[in-house]
This record gives sequence, structure tokens and C-alpha cells, in this order.
Amino acid sequence: MTRRFSVLLLGFACVAAGGFSLARTSPAAQPAASGETQYLAFQIFTGATNPRTPPGSQAVLDAVPSRAQLDAFGAELIARIGGTGRGRHRLALIFGPIAFDHSDQQAASLIHDAFDIALARDVAVGFHLDDSMFWGGRRDLINDPRNIERADWEGPPSTARRLDWGPVPARIPPQMCLNSPAVEAEVRRRGADVIGPAIRRGLARLHAARREDLFAGVIVGWETHIGVDFENPRRALGYCVLANRGLKAGATAEAMDAARVAAVEHFITLWSQAIAAGGVPETRIYSHVAFAPRQTFAERGPERMSYAEATLFAPSEVAFGASRRAGFSTYPAPDLMEEIYADTARHGGAPWASAEGANVDLPAEGPRGGPGSGMDTETYLARQFNHGAVLVNLFGWGIDDTNNRFRRAAANPDAIIAYRKFLRGETLVEGSVQPTIQDRLPPKIHRIQAEMPAWISGDRNRQARAQLHLDALAAAMAAKDLTRAEREADALLALLDGK
Repeated sequence: MTRRFSVLLLGFACVAAGGFSLARTSPAAQPAASGETQYLAFQIFTGATNPRTPPGSQAVLDAVPSRAQLDAFGAELIARIGGTGRGRHRLALIFGPIAFDHSDQQAASLIHDAFDIALARDVAVGFHLDDSMFWGGRRDLINDPRNIERADWEGPPSTARRLDWGPVPARIPPQMCLNSPAVEAEVRRRGADVIGPAIRRGLARLHAARREDLFAGVIVGWETHIGVDFENPRRALGYCVLANRGLKAGATAEAMDAARVAAVEHFITLWSQAIAAGGVPETRIYSHVAFAPRQTFAERGPERMSYAEATLFAPSEVAFGASRRAGFSTYPAPDLMEEIYADTARHGGAPWASAEGANVDLPAEGPRGGPGSGMDTETYLARQFNHGAVLVNLFGWGIDDTNNRFRRAAANPDAIIAYRKFLRGETLVEGSVQPTIQDRLPPKIHRIQAEMPAWISGDRNRQARAQLHLDALAAAMAAKDLTRAEREADALLALLDGK
């Protein structure tokens, strides 16, 4: 077996298993917190003047949509679903991102408009803060290198951050240094003096109308983490954070990981405490992190990066802390929900939020295609609402065009039936979860790794036949085209089986 063949084969095993693992049985459902309203929410994007445009395609966000645009979008959604709920099962609209790119006036006006819509449409509202990504318009902050992350102790500041939100990586402003004094001061000011008070004024209006149930909450982050540099995505950032926490060159990798994780948790706490200081109840403040499940990571085998680095220094535990409830991204993935269940149980079974999610198989092929999640929408929602979630915020409604798979997942007939069932107050049923490509592909790769060397056994003809599929598999994995990757893996397995 040639060295090239060995290296590529081992690489496939790591890549395929890196994001995926075998499905597991969920524990028994737990009832939601007694007496709490549960909110089925839909993200209404406010990073451009058109709410149908999700953020990520531009470095600096536009002005927020007008009240009329937001109201029309919400009215269309309510009409399609057929109501806003009853009792402790409510429909909600979550407006965001509210980012550093938005002025104080824009943020306050957006919040005021949202409460207008809540009272006029009898629909709950909430808010989703972008805590650190879109700040290119804040020249007072971004022009100071002390506020920008770097990839070495003495290295120059990062020039741009990479977002892998679509088929083509997006270039946005560099990673903010989460604990620079200027950034921390601005978080406190924005939260306690602008955003928090604007929400407090809206809550007073709801109280006067005896409609406190129309506030779903505020999410203080947009998958908070320490991102990656656009030019050097394999080099971990965070050295500005480390220096501010007192670490120096020569610190151990373990100490550096722990310090960066602590910095992310502190930043989330900084935001949640600022919003709470502005007058928002802590029980309506949620964090938002996206993490790689530990079980999935453990199944990779030897790995060059630590678990902390694999999660971009935002493991699940940073979601929990002062002045907030935990919130997570909940796209279907093996082991994810099980870890959320275990984490929330360790924290006394406290209610939690799905701050972002959709019933799509996220790693597969990109935003316009790919296999399904292996479950229907009712099961997807039940795996959250039946296990302590009080807020489930769905991404995708009305965005882009009708070919967008997030949009299709959000508004297909199966989904509408599930939404109506929830809003009528009926118990959602967890149906079967079929194996997805995330479940099927890793064991196939592992078998190839284990058996292919002996099958080749110095036979040049066999190696040549295998190499054709191996090269195609490499291209498919690089393109994140898992459907094509599985097809090539099946062809290699057919060779092993003599077919």
C-alpha cells in the first residue's frame, strides 16, 4: 500500500467521523417547567432592510427593516400557521440580529416596533442579540488593535473572520477581543443603558395590557465563541484574550484552552448581566452556543486539536451561568440532544432554549440541497419541548427563495401540522428517527480503513481500481458533498465484497 493511499484513507476516517457518530436512544421525556409558557418562535432577520435576507453575505449590516415590513412579514407567518396559540403554548417572533453595527436609536426603535406588533397581532415577541460578529461599522472600536484578536502572542491582529454559513465562506470583520476593556465597557453600556431599558419599556406596556405572556425573551449571543481567521482558519485565535487574562508565552496548552473557555463564558455573563441590569427578568434571558458533542469528538480517535478548540472554546457548559438560562443551537445531529439533556439535568432541570435550529441535516451539501434529518417536524420539536425547552426558535421562515432548504423545512405541510398541534396545546409525539447520512457514513469509512490494506496487499491492479474511488471520495469530502461521498464509499465496499 502506497503512503499516499494510507494518508488519504486515515484522513477520511478522521474527517468523516469528525462531525458525525452513531445515533443513540433518547432518555424518557421530561415535562416542561410547571406553569411556564412554551414559545414556538420564528427568527425574523433584521440585519438588512429586507427581513427575507439573512445575515452573513455582507461585512457591515444595513439598517433594520421598517415597522411596516416587519409587521407584514409577521402577519404573513401568522396567517399561514393559522393562529398565535392559546394558554401556555404561544407563537413568537424573534427579531434579530441586534448588532454593534446598529446604532442605539436603531436598536431601541426596533424593540419598540416589535412590542407594537405584539400588541396589535396578539403574538409573542423576543430579541436575538449578535454579541460580537457584526461590528465593522463601529470604527471607534475596530480601529483599535487592542480590540481585535490575533493568532499568536506577538502576532498582528486578524484582518477578517470566516463564516461558513453557506456554500462559499463569507468574510466579515475580524474576531473581537472578548475581554478588551473597551469592548467590555461597550457591552455594559449597550446592555444596561440601551437594549435592556428599551425592552423594559416594552414590558411595561405588556403589563399595562395584562399581556406579559407576549414576551418570549432575549437571546444574548449568536453562537458565542472565538471564531477563526479568514486567511488562516486552522490557527486558533484568542491570544488577545489570553494576554488580558494574564497568560504569557510558555503557558501550557491546557491552561490556554481553559482560559479561552473561561473568557467566552465571562463574555456571555457580561452580556446577560448587562441586559438584566437594564430591567429584563433573568428568567427571560438566554445564552446561545453551538457545540460539538463530546461523544462525537471522542469517537474521532487521535486528533490534532483539543476538544476546547474543536468547539471554538464554547463547550456546552458555557451556556450556563449568572443572569441567564442556557440556550443552544439544535440542528439535528447525533449525540447533541443527549448532551443537552444531561447538562440541563446537572443544572437542576432548569428550563432552556433552542436559540437557533431547523429540521435539516446541516452538514450535508450546503443550504440548497441534501438529505433530510431522519425525523418529521413533530419529532424534531418534541425532542425539545418534551425535554424542558421553553423556547424553540426556528430559522428559515420566508428567507431567500423557495429553493432554500431551511425555508422548505420551516414551511412544509408536515411542519405546519406540527405547529398547529403544538399551538392547540396538544402533546407532541416523538416518532422514529431514521439513520441519516451522518449515521451511515462513519462505519463505512471505518470498515474501509480496517479491511482495504489487506485487500490491496501489494496488488497494483487492485490499488488502481480503489484509487479512482478514493480520489472521488476526497473531492466529495472537501466539497462537503456527503451524498457523493457515501456513493464512493459504497463503491469501495463493493470492491471489498467482490462485487
